Amino acid sequence: MEKVKRKTFKQRVIHLDGHSYTECTFSECHMVYLGATEVSLVRCKLIDCTWGFDGPAARVIRFMSSLYAMGGNGPEVIERTFENIRAGKLPLDPKQT
Repeated sequence: MEKVKRKTFKQRVIHLDGHSYTECTFSECHMVYLGATEVSLVRCKLIDCTWGFDGPAARVIRFMSSLYAMGGNGPEVIERTFENIRAGKLPLDPKQT
């Protein structure tokens, strides 16, 4: 993983996969996450950034969206997943979602 420390990025496209950012500032950047490799953002500042998801990350979002939209207990599964994320319960245990 490429490590980046204390850098400032302005108005750039940032491909997150395979990078570890520590104490960096991103201003008006477009952040892109594929979900192909690990990413780390530690004590970074994000100022007016936009986000894009592609590849495996986009597939997960589409799957979660369809699960939520199907009704039944789908919305409950997604809500519990977000509750676990907010509570810092990662990685998620599939038996608990």
